[in-house]
Amino acid sequence: MIYMDKQAAKLLKWYKENKRDLPWRNTKEPYQIWLSEIILQQTRVSQGLDYYRRFVKSYPDIHALAAAPERDVLKLWQGLGYYSRARNMLHTARDIVQRTDGLFPVKYEDIRRLKGIGNYTAAAIASFAYNQPYAVLDGNVMRVYSRLTGFTEPIDNPKGRKKLQHIADKFLVKENPSDYNQAVMELGALVCLPQNPRCADCPLQIYCSAYATHSVELIPVKQAKKKKKKRFLNYLVIQSGDKIVLRKRTRGDIWQGLYDFPCIETTSSAKVAYLTETSQWQSIFGRKKLAIEAVSGEYRHILTHRTLLATFVKIQSGDKAMILPEGCEWVSLRKLHTFPVPRLIDRYLSTNLLYTPQMGMIIYNVTINVDDNTHSAWLEWMQQVHIPDVLSTGLFTGYRLCRLLDVEDEGATYSVQYSCKSLDEYHRYKAEHAPRLQQEALKKFGEKFTAFRTLLEVVE
Repeated sequence: MIYMDKQAAKLLKWYKENKRDLPWRNTKEPYQIWLSEIILQQTRVSQGLDYYRRFVKSYPDIHALAAAPERDVLKLWQGLGYYSRARNMLHTARDIVQRTDGLFPVKYEDIRRLKGIGNYTAAAIASFAYNQPYAVLDGNVMRVYSRLTGFTEPIDNPKGRKKLQHIADKFLVKENPSDYNQAVMELGALVCLPQNPRCADCPLQIYCSAYATHSVELIPVKQAKKKKKKRFLNYLVIQSGDKIVLRKRTRGDIWQGLYDFPCIETTSSAKVAYLTETSQWQSIFGRKKLAIEAVSGEYRHILTHRTLLATFVKIQSGDKAMILPEGCEWVSLRKLHTFPVPRLIDRYLSTNLLYTPQMGMIIYNVTINVDDNTHSAWLEWMQQVHIPDVLSTGLFTGYRLCRLLDVEDEGATYSVQYSCKSLDEYHRYKAEHAPRLQQEALKKFGEKFTAFRTLLEVVE
């Protein structure tokens, strides 16, 4: 017991001195803590922080969220992936408002019964909001305890997780479960990293079994990953004047409730000549000769259990009376940016400049690749310094920042789109301000980022 008390004291001292200042740590409001935990499932803090702030701003309490249309919630969630989280979150908000007039449950068992909440999230809310003695067990915590105790069973199966939960329960400081749980999580996030852990900075180094046996890089142990299945998606981007066809995805597949384009799925990569002979193509176009404007390269999108390989066939059609597939509709390009779409579709729309915030604007699009280790610092700097600086010139009427690349540990690729009213304003920015702002970025980050694609389009 003395041994564990010393260990806990060192960890809590380290946490007090090194913890990040995160908004959900500055409140005991269960709604905001629940919101943060749902957003941070399968999501890094660096990415989830901005989403959390936007959700709190748009829906400051559970009544506001419960009253929101699903489409609006999914649009705000766009880019986070795992969209069932957003649907479950909205369902739970409405359930709580209906049953208890918005009072969030207090008991762990009642929290656990809510839709979309598992053991970890229930323990997190119970301990963070109510300081109840329930040990959390997420990826960071499992890594810390596996290394600390020399646990070598696979952590990604039920048997291993159950044993680790017993270890976490044993280590929990029941007098201060909120801080202790967050301290272990923070240690895993900042020091006990999956690759290149910072053992020299670890307050628990002298207690760590993996460090003592030189096996830090071998622990935690995971089962061999199954080979991901590939799906080949051939999207039909049908455009007629200022309108485009969108399809709302329904139950039974990924991205329920989001929008994409009519799609022909094949068993391998397919040429347009093959697609035109399929029943799906002919049910829309028949045997008409069409103006195929462009065929994209292959877009690769990684999901948990599968890899999507998508090609986009852009088709100009003058026939708005064509029979569209079920769930499809004509949408104005002016309103395209209001529809919630998967990141794969967002990448295509962004890089091909089909988003038009306002007609009559000029969109200046810069695509930037960021080194993975620089990602968080660069994103924070862009949002808090660079973008406000660009807008302060008074030459732009708005901006849009979206993440394009969805591959972990291979850097992050972003598209930053600025819109202005005239070419004169654009050229003035390029001449007077762009060189200075570019130099500031280079000075701060050196060669850690590269602007590799710049596009300019006048939207008539």
